[in-house]
Amino acid sequence: MDKLFKGFLYGLVFFFLGYIAFLYQRDIQNYIIGIAQLPIVAELSKDFKTGLEIAGRDFQQKLQKEFGNKNVNTLLNSNNKWAWRRLDIEQKLLNSLGSRQLVQRQRYLDYIDHHALMALQEMKKSRIPASVTLAQGILETNAGDSFIARKANNHFGIKCYKYKNYKADGYIDDNDFYHHQLAYDCVQIKDDNAWDRFQMYHSSAESYAHHTLLLAKEPRYNWMIGKYGNKIGYNCQVESTWFGQEMVPYYAAWCIGLKKSGYATGKYYAQKLAFIIETYELWRFDYAMVMS
Repeated sequence: MDKLFKGFLYGLVFFFLGYIAFLYQRDIQNYIIGIAQLPIVAELSKDFKTGLEIAGRDFQQKLQKEFGNKNVNTLLNSNNKWAWRRLDIEQKLLNSLGSRQLVQRQRYLDYIDHHALMALQEMKKSRIPASVTLAQGILETNAGDSFIARKANNHFGIKCYKYKNYKADGYIDDNDFYHHQLAYDCVQIKDDNAWDRFQMYHSSAESYAHHTLLLAKEPRYNWMIGKYGNKIGYNCQVESTWFGQEMVPYYAAWCIGLKKSGYATGKYYAQKLAFIIETYELWRFDYAMVMS
């Protein structure tokens, strides 16, 4: 009788799990497809070390100081104790991912090499973590390989603005849009809508500068600087629904903030950003800014 009862319970549990999987199969598939195609380790590491754990009270004291007098060029010097080192990351990825997505991994690393200085310069001005900026640039442009990055030097998917009399004649064309002063034109690329127009920049540096202005000046984004600007190197409390835990590294909190503020429509945007930062240890750029 006991065996019969246990068998019934096991059957009930498996039926319930199967039913849940059936109900949410699309979400599960979207998650697997969306994450699996990226050259990342899809989990928050349990090895995250806070600034206090790595550098002691020195980290806390330096975090409170302004970044304005920092020489960001020295932060990339391999002799700098806190510098991000590509060879170390390559070896780590070889150990954890083997040969999987090797070409794409190299493109990610190339992107980081080419754009880290810009991200640090923007962090110096705004306290927006270079790790988050780089992760967004990588994800938004497929590590610089997207049409919008190649055609328009647009690394953050920033759209052109609509005039107040937009579509007044019943049609949507180039005359309905205008660009920011950091840009020089708009380009039509299908995104949420077929008629979407995106900012075109003469250089990637202007795209990075515009991204900083957007997050620092727009009310729907700038709350993150107030809430997380002085949390670099800390764990932050968030809803457990995002990563299955309430305490996450500061950069994961930033990623959640971007998604909550409507920066992107992708359901797993926050997770993808955080996993890119984790996998490629982009947080090292933030620590270098604080400690140097």
